[in-house]
Amino acid sequence: TGALSASATYYVGIKSAAGCSNSSRRSAAVTVNPIPAAPQLADATICEGTSANFDFSTINGSLRWYNDASTITPSFSGNVFNTGVLADNDTFFVSVIQSGCESQRTQVAALVTKLAAIPSASNTKVCEGLPATLTANSGSANIYWYSTLTGGSPVDSGSTITVNGITATTIYYAESR
Repeated sequence: TGALSASATYYVGIKSAAGCSNSSRRSAAVTVNPIPAAPQLADATICEGTSANFDFSTINGSLRWYNDASTITPSFSGNVFNTGVLADNDTFFVSVIQSGCESQRTQVAALVTKLAAIPSASNTKVCEGLPATLTANSGSANIYWYSTLTGGSPVDSGSTITVNGITATTIYYAESR
């Protein structure tokens, strides 16, 4: 029998060397399951230094994750996959198993957005009551100035700002985005 494309039932009987047959036969059913369609998956976009969490728990079947399109052994099996911390883009090839049959592989990517460079800034000295000009540089990233080290809203933006009415030592923090 060649390759099967539909379920079928086969029967087996016994015939002796002398040509005598037993009238009783046994059946063997063969169920042919369809090859599932390749899974439709969405890429994940993350920030550099974080991990991508692919959650495809609503997909019918079990996913197999491969490092390339032709590897035989999956690197992970399951519908929820965490990449671990990434510094660069990474690509995975994923198939789905349904009723024991494996689909073609679909490519899915973890797209890493690089962090803006930490800005460089210089201390400035001014006489009491005079304006202070603050300058920071971070390549092509936008600079935002804060009066607190963490949290809060920017007090100004731009690579150079002027702060009027300085009467005491004041610290401003530059952040690049």
